[in-house]
Amino acid sequence: MKRWAALLFAAVFAFSCSAARAESADGTVYEAPCSKNGVNEFMSAFEAANPGGILNGWPASEEYCYNVTPDIVAAETDIQIFKFGNSCESFAMVDGAVYPLCEGFGGFGFLNAMPWDYDGDGQTDLMIASSWGSGIHRSEISVFSRAAKTCTLIYSTMFEQEPQIDLAVFLEAPTQGTAPEIVLRQVKILCPEDYNFASLRYQVTGPFQPTLPFITSLPSWNEEAAFPLLGVWHCTVEEGGDALDMSLEFFHGGTFALRYIDTENHQYTEERAQYRIDGDSMIWITPEETNMHTFTIRNDELTLLFFGVVPSIFTRLSEEEYAWWESLRPKGA
Repeated sequence: MKRWAALLFAAVFAFSCSAARAESADGTVYEAPCSKNGVNEFMSAFEAANPGGILNGWPASEEYCYNVTPDIVAAETDIQIFKFGNSCESFAMVDGAVYPLCEGFGGFGFLNAMPWDYDGDGQTDLMIASSWGSGIHRSEISVFSRAAKTCTLIYSTMFEQEPQIDLAVFLEAPTQGTAPEIVLRQVKILCPEDYNFASLRYQVTGPFQPTLPFITSLPSWNEEAAFPLLGVWHCTVEEGGDALDMSLEFFHGGTFALRYIDTENHQYTEERAQYRIDGDSMIWITPEETNMHTFTIRNDELTLLFFGVVPSIFTRLSEEEYAWWESLRPKGA
């Protein structure tokens, strides 16, 4: 996980790639497209942006680069996907520019993708399945935004009891005649004999239902739903006998601040991001990742279930209490 998840874990837990729009039947074997189409153009743009020529200790040269754009992505978007078969690092090329996609170090990297309007802006984004991890292998689901040209992590099997599995994304209709939805399937990677990891084959072994909430479509901003959260909330976390003060401040328009103060070690941390409300779920959005947390508000208590497993209880601060809390901030922070 990236910066936000690591911060929360430290504070809280211390206590085809192409696939048809039909059913992905168990046992079906899919083969990722792997060609040299457009590689010359990609390498020109890539080398201009990455003059070093090294990815994870591997040479990033045209010899190891392949176009792995799924047919369904090529048919519905102008996004091309390129992958280095030695390092497993992958990139999107849009309008002649190159943008990094999912992590690949220690895993298989990019596996497959589906065209999907994640944020409802009318542009077709990509829902991507990938894997990495030299210590603990894990699968991740990310969204590449056509508008922002960024890849955002929205799910990781690191939150599961058995994280070391491989997943692929599919578009399937729940019933005949209904709109297709994003679903996950567990797969078995059939490793290539020539160790070219841009040319992957994978076999569907069964359905997969994430234990934790998994957002496939980002809800729009709802001021009425967010109104009860507005203001500052405080929680104290005990860590090894020391107290770590944590606050959340929610603003109009969908921005919030997450702050930590370690008075013992004189450390202060503040991060700002976007949030959305979807029923009893709070969605935190950063350029790197999107997380969903269940919450309830009762009187002046906010209970947040971080990552679906660890409850933290925040109390709403008055103006006087907020002034006290701010006084804990180390000078110069």
